[in-house]
Amino acid sequence: DSKKTAEIMKKIKQNSYQIEKNNLDIIQKDFLSETCNEQETLDIIKKNYEENNIILDPHTAVGVGSANKLSFNDCVVLSTAHPCKFPHATNKAINKYEKLPDELQYVLNKDENFQVLKNNTQEVKKFIKSKV
Repeated sequence: DSKKTAEIMKKIKQNSYQIEKNNLDIIQKDFLSETCNEQETLDIIKKNYEENNIILDPHTAVGVGSANKLSFNDCVVLSTAHPCKFPHATNKAINKYEKLPDELQYVLNKDENFQVLKNNTQEVKKFIKSKV
């Protein structure tokens, strides 16, 4: 429901997150960040569809847009979702209402599968290694 989503986003935007300068300096040594507003995101979806005949979900579009803004010419942006999760965005960007593909319909009846891990780097590494 878009009205409920708008309310949630409004609450999130009202929050303030601050990182101490010394921690920010450390983070900025290894990480870059960039943003795309809603119109830029829709434009990226449209441009990619027109040029490559591929429909991006909004999250992936922000990744592509951010990579472009940061002048990352040779990079890989991993897709984070299927466009069918955002049919209103694809409809708004390219007048195409994406549906879940028939071959993926089975997932609607599957139980979610996840594991909660401790906030501990060694635990996460151990878990990943056990699955490879």
